[in-house]
This record gives sequence, C-alpha cells and structure tokens, in this order.
Amino acid sequence: MSWQLPEEFKEQIETLDSIATTLRRRGNYSDAIAIHNVSYRLIVERQSREGRRLHKGGPLAQIGICLLAKGQPTPALPVFLSSFIEDCLSEGSGDRAKSFARTILRGSYGIPLDFLGGLEEFAVSKRGAEATDPNSILSQFVESVQMDDSKLVKLQRAEPRVITRQLSMDEIPGNREQRVFVGGTYGNYVVIEMLENIVIEEGLIPIIADRFKPREGANEKTHSFELLEKCGHAIFEISVPNGWLAEVERADSKNIPLMCFFQGLEPSRSVSAMTKGYPRKGWRGFDGLKGSVSSFLRSRSA
Repeated sequence: MSWQLPEEFKEQIETLDSIATTLRRRGNYSDAIAIHNVSYRLIVERQSREGRRLHKGGPLAQIGICLLAKGQPTPALPVFLSSFIEDCLSEGSGDRAKSFARTILRGSYGIPLDFLGGLEEFAVSKRGAEATDPNSILSQFVESVQMDDSKLVKLQRAEPRVITRQLSMDEIPGNREQRVFVGGTYGNYVVIEMLENIVIEEGLIPIIADRFKPREGANEKTHSFELLEKCGHAIFEISVPNGWLAEVERADSKNIPLMCFFQGLEPSRSVSAMTKGYPRKGWRGFDGLKGSVSSFLRSRSA
C-alpha cells in the first residue's frame, strides 16, 4: 500500500514510539508528546522527499492520548480528528476502515455519528497525492459545515478518561492460571475495559500492562513481556494496527493460549497481513465480543 512507511524508516519510528510509550507509562506525558511530535515531523519530511503521502495517524493518536492523560481533553479533540482523517485517507470508508481515533471520538468523547460520517466522507473525497496534511483537511471540513473551534468542542457528549492507576510489578494479583493478559492499542479504553469486565465476569483476573508501573530501566516491551509471561491466557483487540504485534508474537512463542479479536466481519488489510497464522475472530457489539471471549476462555480452561 502506497501510504505505508518504508521498512527501515518504520523501524526508526517504532523505536521512537517505544521510547515515548515508556515515558508515558512513567507519567512523563510532556516528554512523550515531544517524541511523538518528532515522529510526526520525520514522517512529514519523508513524505515530502518521496513525493507521496505516508500514514501519520499513529503519532497523532498518541499525542491525543498523552493530552488526555494530562487532563487536557479540549486540545486533544482536534488531534484525534486529524488522526481519524489520516485513517480515512489510508483505509478509505466502510467496514474495513478500522480507526483507533474514531473509537476514541465516538466512545470516549461521544461525538455524533453524523458528524463523524460527514468528516469521513469529506476526507475520503480528498484522497490523492496532494492530501498530505490532515490538519488542513480538518480546517476545510470545519469551514464547509460552518463551524468554529467553540462549536467543535460542543460536539462532545462525554468526558474522556484514561487509566491512571499504577500497580506494583511485585504485587501481580492471582496465580498464573487465573490471569488473562489483555492487550491492544493503548488508549482504546472503551474496548479494553469491555474486555476487562468480560474477564472478571468469567471469574478470572485481567492483567493490563498500563495499570502497572514499569520496573526501573524496563522498556515498553520488557514491561509487557514480564506481565504476559505470568499469565495463563492472552486476548488482544487488534482492530487498529498499533502496539500489540510484539505481544502476540511473544505469547505464541511462549505457547500461551491466545486469541485476537477485531471489529467487523474482516480485519483491515494491514491487520490481516500482520496477524496471518494467529487465531483471530471478528465481533460486533458488546454481546458479540462477550460471547467470543467467554467461549475462548472457557474452552481453554476446560
């Protein structure tokens, strides 16, 4: 796909993302934002040199998450909207457009569906070599619907929140067979908490990396891997291709029973390629997700 990052450049961006994630998990939100901004600028510079649009939704979404963690939902809103535009430009519209930013906008902010649908349609209409700046597209759309910043904020119907509780790595609850590692894209609290509640209802203990304070010197991967390897099962919400692949690979290599869940009938093209060979299942609505997760956990513990 033409919007994907070149492999060697992608590794550079992923390294920066890992550093930023570790800082964010330690509560250093401003430093994390600074690094995500570096990633965004590097991608902008690279796409300018290559003369083609490259996907920038990841850094934008993580900047938004860090702003939420700082208690700044208002400045985070246009950042998530720009990230959503990036997802629309890359994936198009319809069921295959799996957007983390859209999940946050709809599930955490409560932004009306008609507004998001209109923005998606407008963004898709701009797809092409010249559509390289999501902030410009957002400004054009806001102007086209005769809105300003004050009206944009009024679209918010709910108060976004983030996971802030910090548990000790030396006090992981339960035993191995009771623990279920819950993985996915950081900040997707709507879905992560759905999974968490389903696990609890099954009488098991959900383990979420972002609820634990990393050990001194630990990076993002070693932190998550330590928790993962102390769990008897692992479930991942993989609709958005960001932050979970290394954990899925680790669970598989350690023979930890795992299942990946994605929204809709099929995963996006990028998610499909990333998870080829791993067990995965689609879901629609809470009841669909609950049934699939419960079935997996019960079959593994039978």
